[in-house]
Amino acid sequence: MAEVLIWIISDVYPDEKIIISAHNTHISNVEIRKACMGEILKDNYQNRYYSVGFFHSLGNPAHIQRKVTYENEISKLPASSIQSKFLKTGKSKLFVDIQSQQQKNSWLFEESDNVLVVNSIRRSIHKINLAESFDGIIWIKEVTHPKYIIRNKFLEK
Repeated sequence: MAEVLIWIISDVYPDEKIIISAHNTHISNVEIRKACMGEILKDNYQNRYYSVGFFHSLGNPAHIQRKVTYENEISKLPASSIQSKFLKTGKSKLFVDIQSQQQKNSWLFEESDNVLVVNSIRRSIHKINLAESFDGIIWIKEVTHPKYIIRNKFLEK
């Protein structure tokens, strides 16, 4: 993935700014779960590469390809989770430029739990340091999947 993007940046659009949209594990500045495209891009482009991680705390998005749905609820989120920490802001959505937060929100610079409650039975938890992983964060309090997905027969099986 990184090789293709370096080619696009260097040869196809050398004089343009480029926006890359990908899952957090792919764009992270450091390796997360064995994905490292963002780490390679950060090494190559330094401050010209700005990664934005997307997170939410509550809701039930659907992952069609994996036939998995999950729903995070306040009662199921550990206090140590980034989902709980973002909820404590009292906001419904935020953009956070990490480097401007060093004095205000030290928890962004510490390892925290990233939690997804899967099928209300088990939790997927992995550790993440937001400041090491991303340059910015977009957080939304609660998300839902779009109605066309709710009506999708694939999910009803």
